[in-house]
Amino acid sequence: MSQNTLKVHDLNEDAEFDENGVEAFDEKALSEEEPSDNDLAEEELLSQGATQRVLDATQLYLGEIGYSPLLTAEEEVYFARRALRGDVASRRRCIVKWLFELNAKQREVLARRFGLLGYEAATLEDVGREIGLTRERVRQIQVEGLRRLREILQTQGLNIEALFRE
Repeated sequence: MSQNTLKVHDLNEDAEFDENGVEAFDEKALSEEEPSDNDLAEEELLSQGATQRVLDATQLYLGEIGYSPLLTAEEEVYFARRALRGDVASRRRCIVKWLFELNAKQREVLARRFGLLGYEAATLEDVGREIGLTRERVRQIQVEGLRRLREILQTQGLNIEALFRE
């Protein structure tokens, strides 16, 4: 059985990009509804039920291993594309989703350091004091977490520079 991965940069090979490499879009498209399974099936030349079966199988597997994704596959792609276009709220949703792919300690340190998940941004010393670790250990966990986030972005065909480009 072959596995196909869906990467954001593969979704629209005919897309136009501006001088910064960001996909051009029209603002009217943001208010339009997401395509239906039938639209996706026609676009990808799949049977009409194939897209839903793939998503259902993924959700079933994730449920069996005790992992419930914050976003569906379509939502993840949608928000990742909007994040690349400059939508700050979509960037935040993507970052939060990716944070939950880290281990608990990395997620907590990064959330506290950068003001995510309801925390206020804090210094290494403050984070260390709050969670009972030394400043140096907090820094090490932060570096590990950021490295892991970079790997996650690369598997999605993204990079940190593109994500934070204004």
